[in-house]
Order: sequence, then structure tokens, then C-alpha cells
Amino acid sequence: MKYTRACLLLVVFLGMQVSYVSGQTNTQVRDLMELSPIELESTLHEVYKRETDRKITDQEPPPSPFAILRSGDVEALRTFLDQGGDPNTTQGRMPHPLLFSAIYLLKYECAELLIQQGADVNAVTYGGYNIATMALLLLNDAKVLQFDGRANMEIIRKRKQAVQLLVDHGAIIDKNMVAEKVSAAGERLWKHAQKQGDNIIKAECYPDFILLPNEKFAIASRDSAVKLAEWLDQHYGNGSHVIAVTVHPGGEQAEMLLYDMCLERNIRLFTHRVELE
Repeated sequence: MKYTRACLLLVVFLGMQVSYVSGQTNTQVRDLMELSPIELESTLHEVYKRETDRKITDQEPPPSPFAILRSGDVEALRTFLDQGGDPNTTQGRMPHPLLFSAIYLLKYECAELLIQQGADVNAVTYGGYNIATMALLLLNDAKVLQFDGRANMEIIRKRKQAVQLLVDHGAIIDKNMVAEKVSAAGERLWKHAQKQGDNIIKAECYPDFILLPNEKFAIASRDSAVKLAEWLDQHYGNGSHVIAVTVHPGGEQAEMLLYDMCLERNIRLFTHRVELE
């Protein structure tokens, strides 16, 4: 009697779960009564197992590491890595490493964590270039927007910070290729400026100073920086002016100073050429 009552209680509790496993309908559950205790236990065990499997299958899969990067959730990324996730995970037919996604999306803390966990800073990504080379191209893409006065200095700084992070951890940049691409883009912008009648002003950036028409400004001198700011205010508030910058070896800091000052004053400029040693 107790056994029969137990069967009835379990059948009522499981309802359609029984038919989900055994193919029986609720009008046929009386067939369970004909099972021996061992057979009933086996059947019910199968019910529970399949129901558990179904619930696991119905659960949403955990977010991919690339989705985590888009959210910028450093702790979620740390969890992924602590659980055995590969910091060199890629996606797409072209190699698209996780670290490059962090650099592209400006998720600096995520990039730092990936490098700490063994991400390859020289891994190949789009176009066959390594991550650091692509990071420098992205930096130049951010700067070229100032040709139309649309650059964002915060993004430029973050791009530069990302390049420095990679270099500090042993990344190798194909500077010849970058210089070639930047200079080719600079030539196109020069021609475009001429075509639309812009007044092109040449600037030369060296390790210690900036040359502008008839003027030389030392970048390490505070007084000289003030004079540069005053000179820009006096000469180039007109939207038809555009400064074309030539960057000489070691002149990157001077170039960044000039970009910073020009963006602050909404003065148009672009990198015309990059000279290598």
C-alpha cells in the first residue's frame, strides 16, 4: 500500500515529465504501477536525468570573451581567464586576436589584463600586420580626422597609450610600413587641400622643437610653449588654413604637442610625411 501511494505521489509530482521520458501520456501512467520498485527507481532516475539535461540545454551560453570586451567588464574577463580561457583567443576567418579587440575598442584595462595573462603582443591580425602595427595605424587614423576639424584628443591619447603599452611589453612595430602609409595618406590630403583652395602651412616636428614659418619653438620650455600657443592664436583662427606636419625621427612628442594645441583651438592639421632615419 505504501509503495502504491509513493508511485501515485511521484506520478502526480512529475506530471508530463513522465511522458517526456517514456512516451506515455498521463492516461497511461497506471502502467507505472506494474513496475517493480527497482524498475520504478530506474525510470524515475531517467526522468530526472533528462529533465536536468533539458534545463542545462535551455540555459543561455556564457558570453564570449569578445562580448565581454565590448562591455569592458574587467572582472568578467578575469573570470574567463581564471577558468582556463585562452588570452590569445581569435575569431573570424582573418586572425582577430582578443588583445587586438581590446586595443580597437579602447578597453585599456582589459588589454593590460590580457598581456599579464600571456597574450601575444606580436600576434598577427588584419592585413597580416601585428597588433602593435595596427594600433599605430589606428592612432594615425584618429589624428587624420583633424584635417576636417573632427579629431578627438582623448581618443588620440588613448590610442597612443595603447601603442606604448604594447611597445613596453616587447611589441615590434613595422615603422617603415606605417611611415609609408601615413605619408601616402598625407600626400592625398595635401592635394585635396590644394584643390579646395586651403592655405597650407608647413610645420616640422623634431625631438626638441617645432618649426613653423619663421619661428622655432622648443617643446621643453614652458615659455616657448606659451609663445607657440600665442602664435597659433594670432595666425590660424581661419578655417581655410590647414597645417601640414612633417614628423622627423624622434619628433613624435613635438607632433602630439602641436596636435593638442591645434585641437584645443579647432585649427585644422594633418600629418603630411613621416621621415625615418
